[in-house]
Amino acid sequence: MTRLYILHKATKEPVFSAGMKEEYERHRVLLSARSVASMLRGMQDKGYFEPAARRNGRPLKAYVATRRGQLAIERTRDKLRVLFDVIPTTGRGDKRFDGLPRAAKR
Repeated sequence: MTRLYILHKATKEPVFSAGMKEEYERHRVLLSARSVASMLRGMQDKGYFEPAARRNGRPLKAYVATRRGQLAIERTRDKLRVLFDVIPTTGRGDKRFDGLPRAAKR
């Protein structure tokens, strides 16, 4: 789920290890900047990220999602939607989990 959240954020804005570390700390999840940087590099190697910008010909340590990363988020969102549709209600009166937008008609 950590990688999924980072990828989601990268579809909205450039992400970098220290910024993601701080964001996770606000949610009481402790990750080292090195762990986040390792995840970012691994996801870049898989084609989900690309450097956000270059300075003097070298990539900065901020990343944005590639088209492949955006498609991965869309596929995962659809799978999660199906999963939450089959999970029984919690008894709170909700018929389904409304935290995810409905899938687009195909």
